[in-house]
Amino acid sequence: MTLHMSIHRQTAVYSLIGGFCGSPVNFHAKDGSGYNFLGEIVLQLDKINPQVASRMVSAFSRWRRFDESRQKLAKAQLEKIISANGLSENVFEIASKSLAV
Repeated sequence: MTLHMSIHRQTAVYSLIGGFCGSPVNFHAKDGSGYNFLGEIVLQLDKINPQVASRMVSAFSRWRRFDESRQKLAKAQLEKIISANGLSENVFEIASKSLAV
């Protein structure tokens, strides 16, 4: 999925993904698919709108409150995000702070 779109559509994407991240069933799926989905969206959106991407990555900020299995999966996505080439300072700051807490 490639996210090349207008600001209006980016805001709509943020609203949609924000709702997804609020879903305990989907975002916190036991297999980590929700975390993987958000990680991919953050990396793609970071290239076109780092401010929106940094707000999205903040959904991982409470990863230490998850059960052990989900902690590992969420932490792995944060590590993947901060190690990405060309990552914006915005996303790097939020993701690295989330890992450090």
